[in-house]
Amino acid sequence: GQSPRKSVSGELVLITGAGHGVGRATAFEFAKRQSRLVLWDISKVT
Repeated sequence: GQSPRKSVSGELVLITGAGHGVGRATAFEFAKRQSRLVLWDISKVT
């Protein structure tokens, strides 16, 4: 059986790699659920 989803509204969520790709998409999903987000990414200087 599938357990019910935990509400993440108001929860603090740390998302790494939030600048692009899966991390960015994940950040948007948590934002839709009213989570408090900490977004982290590294910027590469070339």
